[in-house]
Amino acid sequence: MLRTLTCILLLAAGQLGAQSLWQKLNPERLFSKNLRFIANPIIQNSPETGLKMGLAGNYFFKAGSDTLTRSSNIYLQIAYTTKNQFILEPIWNIFTPGEKYILRGRAGYLDFTDHFWGIGPTAAEFNKTDLSYNRIYLQNKILRRVRGNWFAGLNMRYSDIHDLFWSEATPKVPGAEGSVVAGLGPNVQADFRDNPFSPQKGWYADVYYSYFGKFLRGQYTFDEWQFDLRGYIPTRKKHQVLALQAFANFTQGDIPFRELPRLGSAFLMRGFFEGRFRDFQYVAAQAEWRQPVWKWLHASAFLSAGEVAPSIRQLGLERMKVTGGAGLRILLNPKEYIFARLDFALNNEGGTGVYIRINDAF
Repeated sequence: MLRTLTCILLLAAGQLGAQSLWQKLNPERLFSKNLRFIANPIIQNSPETGLKMGLAGNYFFKAGSDTLTRSSNIYLQIAYTTKNQFILEPIWNIFTPGEKYILRGRAGYLDFTDHFWGIGPTAAEFNKTDLSYNRIYLQNKILRRVRGNWFAGLNMRYSDIHDLFWSEATPKVPGAEGSVVAGLGPNVQADFRDNPFSPQKGWYADVYYSYFGKFLRGQYTFDEWQFDLRGYIPTRKKHQVLALQAFANFTQGDIPFRELPRLGSAFLMRGFFEGRFRDFQYVAAQAEWRQPVWKWLHASAFLSAGEVAPSIRQLGLERMKVTGGAGLRILLNPKEYIFARLDFALNNEGGTGVYIRINDAF
């Protein structure tokens, strides 16, 4: 936490010291131009990585000349963290001309450190074990427009986790010595958002089923369903928005521990370490109020609740995890409405999280 606060103070001091330069460069006018490529240093923070530093490139483009095709982007990051993690990840979100197809996914190589508390909604803090591993993964969606803003296609996932090292005795859970999983299944999506980066109105739904089998060297057989519903309610004041999300991830079968649904992240259930609680079933919901403050400065307040359980019937309110917080947003690009965000979150078990990221959480 001390490192995080020091970093934030240094960034704030740099912001104040560069105020005159900011005004001279007039970034609002600069970023109003059509973007092609932006290279930038990475300075981010989260409970999972600590302080992350590196380089990133973001390429923005429109695949079609029509006004209906939204902006696409391809993002590449190379980073190292204060927890001795190495991350190499390309991420893409591409709308083809006329938005006939959507290609959305990510891939990467990670040399990662992590924590494991066990499986279930009551995993105790004192059971925490450290581990490290290497991971190669690919996640991709190929969707075709069916009608209007409705799309259908395939969801694909592949993950190879190897070279696991546990700081203590290896737990007796599937995948404790490594795992390879490969999944494929149908995906349906409805996208009525006005902007894929920071929506001001509209709604979005993504539903998929994946069967994981022993093809492409897969070692485990299981099923996964995921439901992601989002809505954006504007007010009479420009850029003032109430954003809502409901999320569910259901699985069954022989599943390695790393692939179980995990509660917590920089996007949903902020304030919980990703994977602090994990089990076969996971549900969560969140609300966020987004408010302009001054020119390029915006603020937000958010609240979320979620739970994991071994079965859907065992999901309940008695063990519900709750987290909330507030954040600041710096508008980097008014044309595409792209933000840098700083969020602080506190959960009902006394844990905290500080997140420095690009774009809104959802």
